[in-house]
Amino acid sequence: MTKPETVQVELKIPASGFPRRMFFNRFFIQKIDGHSLFHFGLVDESSLLRDYYACLVTLSSMAENLPRFGPFLQGLGAPTRTEIVPWVPPASPSFKTDFANMISLANANEGEILFYSFALNPAISISRKLIPGPMQADPVAMLHCDIDTLRLLVVQLYPTSEPK
Repeated sequence: MTKPETVQVELKIPASGFPRRMFFNRFFIQKIDGHSLFHFGLVDESSLLRDYYACLVTLSSMAENLPRFGPFLQGLGAPTRTEIVPWVPPASPSFKTDFANMISLANANEGEILFYSFALNPAISISRKLIPGPMQADPVAMLHCDIDTLRLLVVQLYPTSEPK
């Protein structure tokens, strides 16, 4: 069996047009066959779930995103709290799950997670100069949270790269 070819393609990343936008204060990362299924929830003081979102990112996409997070992880700093608020995401067949193969993180007064997707077939065609590039990534979701929640999420995602 041959090893898959690695290609690099320039992506145009849109700054707006996200079909899903939400603030979250709970998260859960579920592993399914090595892939990461992200669950995000907005839970109020009476423990009512006010909003919910789920997005799957493949194992290979998670590995490809890690090198881009290096400088971000170092600048983010360690969480001020170490305990994640226990939360079990809802289980319902009526919830849809999005798919993304690119993640972007940012922080200022809030934490931000952006999910994007792009198709592999056109990316391969662009890399082989069969069609012109760059390629347009599609915005999937824009999620906001407090800074410490973002820090806890990153530490859970990449425990060996814990920010100092």
